[in-house]
Amino acid sequence: MLSRLLLYEFLMLTAFPADVVPTKANPSGTNITLEWTYDDTHVVSGFRLSCIPAVGLCADRSSPLDIPDNTVRTYTLQGATPGRVYTVSIQAYVNTTSDSVQSGWVDFNEVEPGLLSPENLMITERRDTSVTLKWDEPPGMADISYYEVTCTDSDGKLTSVNTTGNSPFIIDNLTEGHGYTFVVKSVSSMGKRSPQSNEVKYKVAPTIPESVEVQILPGSSMLNFTWSLGTGRRDGFETVLFTTEGEYHR
Repeated sequence: MLSRLLLYEFLMLTAFPADVVPTKANPSGTNITLEWTYDDTHVVSGFRLSCIPAVGLCADRSSPLDIPDNTVRTYTLQGATPGRVYTVSIQAYVNTTSDSVQSGWVDFNEVEPGLLSPENLMITERRDTSVTLKWDEPPGMADISYYEVTCTDSDGKLTSVNTTGNSPFIIDNLTEGHGYTFVVKSVSSMGKRSPQSNEVKYKVAPTIPESVEVQILPGSSMLNFTWSLGTGRRDGFETVLFTTEGEYHR
């Protein structure tokens, strides 16, 4: 009878605890807040977190972060990099005199703190059919692979160009008479995009008519204007006639 009782106590002390049940992994800025449940009647010493890649003191399963409190059901990892994808696992553990007994590792859903938008997008230079754009990087560390510059013209045509830096970026070959709207997004190494930056707008002036001529037709008091059209978009033409007194008529 005594031997059976000792065996029972040994098994109770060394039995593996049940697996933890992850319920939530919420990224916010550079933080990842984890939540879980644990209903096992087996008394545990605490919980152990693994994070790949590492966040602060929480690294892979060979260098996990111990939380020595069996009443805890939530924990916030601080120092994550926006745009990077993290795999976070959890297990329950029991300290015994001979060794640490633990449950299996259970993964939370993959966590990806979202990228922040580029800031302060502006046009720093205008040259007829080209503009130079500049913007500020999002604050803090981030996994930004490149920036996506999107241009939408007044006809609704959308064009995107990628660039790896935020140094002055020139967009040329714009069409006369068209209006353009520019925005920029950050793109992570996993291809995830941030919300867009602020918008900036630019309208390219129509080409000036060339070779303008005015004639008075024989036997008529009407003026006849002729000119070459040039290229680009236009919605119409406006003629202005100045008199010798300085008055003008449209």
